[in-house]
Amino acid sequence: MTAPVGVQRRLTAAAAFLFVVVAVADPGSQAPSPTVWDGVFAPVQAERGEATFLQYCAGCHGAALTGGEGPPLAGEAFWDRWGQRSLGDMLTYMSTNMPYELGALPAVQYLDLAAFVLQENGMPAGEADLTAESAAGVGIVPEDGGDELPNSTLAYAVGCLAPQEAGEWRLVQGSVAERAEGLAGNPDRALGDRSYPLLFVLSPLDEWVGHRLAVTGLLVGDGGADGINVNTIESIADTCS
Repeated sequence: MTAPVGVQRRLTAAAAFLFVVVAVADPGSQAPSPTVWDGVFAPVQAERGEATFLQYCAGCHGAALTGGEGPPLAGEAFWDRWGQRSLGDMLTYMSTNMPYELGALPAVQYLDLAAFVLQENGMPAGEADLTAESAAGVGIVPEDGGDELPNSTLAYAVGCLAPQEAGEWRLVQGSVAERAEGLAGNPDRALGDRSYPLLFVLSPLDEWVGHRLAVTGLLVGDGGADGINVNTIESIADTCS
C-alpha cells in the first residue's frame, strides 16, 4: 500500500500517469456514448495486433498478457488500470510509452495492439477497424455498465468531515469518487450520499469538523467502499451548506 504524504491545505502532488474523466452523454439530448462492448475493432485488426504483440510486447507482458517484467494487460489488472477511462486515453498511453526502449511503432500498429488487448479481455469485435478518431470517445466500462472506479485508483472526492469516532475520520455526504486529473480536482462538485473512511491521516483534523473538504488518495475497494488512503486534504469551505 502506498505510504501517505500527510495532510496539506493545497493540492501539490503531480500525477504519475495521464488521468482523464470520461464524459457521460445526456441521454435526453443525444445518443449514449459508445463503449468497448459495441464492437469497435475488426477481427482481422486484432489478428494483426497479436502478431505485433508477440514481436514487440510479449517479452515484458507475457505471451498470454499475464505480465512479467511489465504489468499484466488482461483481467483484473486491465480494469484496475483502465476502467472508467476512454479507449483514446489507453491508445495515447500505449503510443507514447510502449514498447519500452525500442522506440515508437507506426501509428497503425498501436491501433492493432489496442484491438488485440480488447479482444483478449473479452470485448466483442465489430466490422470496422479501430481508428484514432473512433477510439477517442469509447468508454472502457464493465459490461453491466457499472461506473465505480476500481480499487487502488488515484481518485478525488468532496464531502463533509464528520467528528472523529473510535479514532476514525470519515468524509460524509461525499460525492462519487472520480479519477484525479493532474490532482486539480473539482471543488464545485455537488455533495452526494457517499461515506468514506479516511485512512492514514497523519495530522489532526479537529479544526475542520463540519467543513467541506476535497480529498485525493487511493481508493480502498471499488468506488472507495472501504475508504480512501489519503494523499491530500484541502478545506474548500468552512460549512457544508
